[in-house]
Amino acid sequence: KDAKTFEEKIKEIKLKDLASEVNLNLSDKIIEIQFSREGLKHGHIGTKKVVDKLKDLGYKARENTSSVSVSCGELSFREIYKLKEKLKETTIAGVKGIKQILIVKRERDYVVMTLGSNLKDILSMKEVDKDKLMTNDFYEFAELFGIEAARSWILLEVQTVLNSQGVDIDRRHCDLISDAMT
Repeated sequence: KDAKTFEEKIKEIKLKDLASEVNLNLSDKIIEIQFSREGLKHGHIGTKKVVDKLKDLGYKARENTSSVSVSCGELSFREIYKLKEKLKETTIAGVKGIKQILIVKRERDYVVMTLGSNLKDILSMKEVDKDKLMTNDFYEFAELFGIEAARSWILLEVQTVLNSQGVDIDRRHCDLISDAMT
């Protein structure tokens, strides 16, 4: 149950996932966003939260009965269209970069596996066991923990793969591989 709650908390929800229509009102220079009930229900989000998020990002958003309108001010028609496309890709809730989530039971624990990663944001969450957190994004790992930690991680991964295949290679050769990769 806790893993399912955590999944809902970290899955990235973009505005296009919640909206049924995004219309341009060029005469009033307003972008109107109509929401689908299923999208809002599935994302556990209300229109008020969407408006608050858009305001936090610096947009002039206003809540209507079943929609949200964003005022475009003095922008040209081309800029309004670009803003509409940018708004669709705006992250409203969750952790940016986490697109899909799979919960797997391994022994006595539940493991949350994701498509996409964002270690920096995930590390700051209290629900995450920082000692068991893993990623397969080498560059993100090296940027966050340093190149020596990345080297050790590569060494561990290489040895795990070789051991699972039953291949016996001298540890110094594995060291050489991890040194060359970093």
